Amino acid sequence: MKELVTKEEVHSESKRLLRDLQMDDRFGFKSETKKQIEVINNLEQEGFFLSIEDFERANLLRLGLVRQLPPKIHIEEFSTGGDNAGETWHHIEAGYDPDDFGYRITELGQRFIEACECKKINSEGSNVT
Repeated sequence: MKELVTKEEVHSESKRLLRDLQMDDRFGFKSETKKQIEVINNLEQEGFFLSIEDFERANLLRLGLVRQLPPKIHIEEFSTGGDNAGETWHHIEAGYDPDDFGYRITELGQRFIEACECKKINSEGSNVT
């Protein structure tokens, strides 16, 4: 869980950096701005990987400490064309992996980690005397 908090903090920092970049590049034409937007969009769509047991993951989800993102949809083909002038047909083939889920920590999860850290600090402080 603490790893997710750290990753969320890095994500928040990335969003702050994007806001700063957009102050100088309102329309997002600079390559640095485009790159930062892509990084943020990928993270928000894919989330983070939880390397824990299935039952632990299920408990975190049930308690509302993390949320599972929907699977990412991959567009595999896009073609245009039509028989009559003025008509355009779009054929899109999309697929997704039902096991490809990312996770994000919720606000409740962040508060839970903060409360645990405060309790740990307080209990260590009382043992010092």
